Amino acid sequence: MDVEDLILETEEFKNEPCLGGILNQLSVIQIGSDYLNNFSGQNPVSHLKFSSSSFGTNSTVNARTFPPDSFIIEIEFNIDRLSRPNADIARTFMHEIIHAEIFRKLLSLVGEGSLSNLTEQDIIDAKDSYPGIYDYWTRYIFDNPNPSSPQHDLMAQHMLNTLVDFLVQFDPSLTQTQAGALAWTGLKAGVNPPLVRESFRVPQFLNLQVRDEKLNHTMQSCVAGEEYYFKRLIPQSKINLMAEKNEFMKFIFSEINNYEIR
Repeated sequence: MDVEDLILETEEFKNEPCLGGILNQLSVIQIGSDYLNNFSGQNPVSHLKFSSSSFGTNSTVNARTFPPDSFIIEIEFNIDRLSRPNADIARTFMHEIIHAEIFRKLLSLVGEGSLSNLTEQDIIDAKDSYPGIYDYWTRYIFDNPNPSSPQHDLMAQHMLNTLVDFLVQFDPSLTQTQAGALAWTGLKAGVNPPLVRESFRVPQFLNLQVRDEKLNHTMQSCVAGEEYYFKRLIPQSKINLMAEKNEFMKFIFSEINNYEIR
């Protein structure tokens, strides 16, 4: 599959070899290829566009996906956030492409170039074809007195395993636990309670401190399985950190699995 035949790229994006290289890797992995193929063909519902720019030196946002505009869904990357392990940047790619896929499905319901005329009836009519979208958009937007985006909730409930499987294929050195922690980092901020308890919205995990005698300092958890930091830990510190991660992920997954769909 030739990526250039399927998507649009701005000159700024093309000038970032890191982004182009990871996109090429993503496109030959079956999961990534399947998602990209949804934007191909003679008459795709929408086109996918990749761009990049600086979001400001203080921004912690890795990328953002814009709602469709004139049948184009744009994913913009923050060039100030590329000094991360390739697996983490690949996770950002796949995370944002899933957002784009959700927008693509929504766009298919209105048959227009944007979602400005998307109605509750459009969502109701999609109950059989897109039951997940119907469920989450009804609960979090149309039946919610305080509407909020349901995209991360939908992804956490139904697409987390897809992200994990993709990451393991992208970087076979990652364990399932590391890939799970990495996949979750992009979802945690946008998930609505009660899917994740407000009292346990990841700060305990993010602020986990690990003392490493070899490095002679206390190091913050590498949360996302960032290989550079993780590999520098002595074996016992790795074991301690992974044990903490396992307990954290068990808690998160139990919260998700025990959440009753209304």
